[in-house]
Amino acid sequence: MTLTSKTSEKEKMKLTLIYNTDPRIDVLGGGVRKIRFLMEAALDDGIDVKYIGVDLAGVKEEKTGLEFIPVVKGSDKWWRFFLCTLEKAPFMKISRLEVMHTQRLIYLLPFVIFHPGNVKVFDSDMPMLTAMKVYPPWLYAIISAVFPHVERFLLNRVDAVLAHKEVLKDYYEARYPEHKKKFRYDIDPAVGIDGKFFYPGNPGASRDALAIPRDEKVIIFVGRLSVIKRVDLLIDMFGEILKITGNARFIIIGRGESEEKFRDHAARKNYPNIYFAGEKHGMELAGYYRSADVLVLGSVTEGTPAVVREALSSGVPVVSNDVGDTGAIIDHPLLGKVLARDASAQDLAKAVIGVLSMDREKVRAACVERARSFSVKAMFASTLAMYRELMEARHGKG
Repeated sequence: MTLTSKTSEKEKMKLTLIYNTDPRIDVLGGGVRKIRFLMEAALDDGIDVKYIGVDLAGVKEEKTGLEFIPVVKGSDKWWRFFLCTLEKAPFMKISRLEVMHTQRLIYLLPFVIFHPGNVKVFDSDMPMLTAMKVYPPWLYAIISAVFPHVERFLLNRVDAVLAHKEVLKDYYEARYPEHKKKFRYDIDPAVGIDGKFFYPGNPGASRDALAIPRDEKVIIFVGRLSVIKRVDLLIDMFGEILKITGNARFIIIGRGESEEKFRDHAARKNYPNIYFAGEKHGMELAGYYRSADVLVLGSVTEGTPAVVREALSSGVPVVSNDVGDTGAIIDHPLLGKVLARDASAQDLAKAVIGVLSMDREKVRAACVERARSFSVKAMFASTLAMYRELMEARHGKG
């Protein structure tokens, strides 16, 4: 049998995921969601998964086909995870037929050094240097001077880089044109959306369950509460909306390191009807989507935000600035509106008011139709085919 045989692949190939999360805990965040999507899709396809992560649950829980290797307990700090992985990687048993996949390039360094024979795939939600721009200027200056050398060293040794086409072209190809063949424009880096959670359902019943009046205009944000997400801008946007209609509420769903900052901003503005709902998952999160009239984003940068696909799958339009692949997805007026990257609070408010004025049933139908291509099976198929291609290129057919 050859590596291109589906039967032999399922018998031999193992997917090794490397990320500073606990596979037993569902949390918000683009990188977290992508790694979890890969884990669940691979397991559903009969592929064994090794998950090198962190232990945040503190309990033993086994799942068929999943080998969990926590390198850190009680913390998901990225730098601590990296250092502990670097310490423990030399002693890990890694088969040559393990495909290693991560959302942060630096996490591959220990395996490039100690396990160079494996296929290695890097999935870039956003370049690390871009993400680190929120650091103090003095620290960013040091990192920006050193990290490109590390990045080049690793890109010389990985097999494929996945990212939104804009990131591949404007960041990776612009800096490292010699690795153009590794930049996989043909693979959609987005996560598949689980149809058993995210579907239109009954918005009225969802509102009743959440004690939200049926006649209110409900605007939601879903995501990690970090500086990059600019939730303070969205709070200002809501203030502009209240000048036009007082019968509205803004629900902020998520947690993160900037939550206190955003809460303080909301308190200073003293706008009514702003609710911090905390982190939600599964059917509970789906209920918030179904209760909403529009999802809003105003991030500094994005890759392929899963929340946009989840909203559309739930029949909810999206208003966002032009980041990541939002412009490619929101390609019809009934799906929402994508504004300039530097859109102001006033710009966002005007777009939200416009979307809220559209025929709700037509909007729901258009969103659901657009979401048909977001299934887990469809999204994972191309990634799995890429794994097989890379395995054959590195190890041959034998």
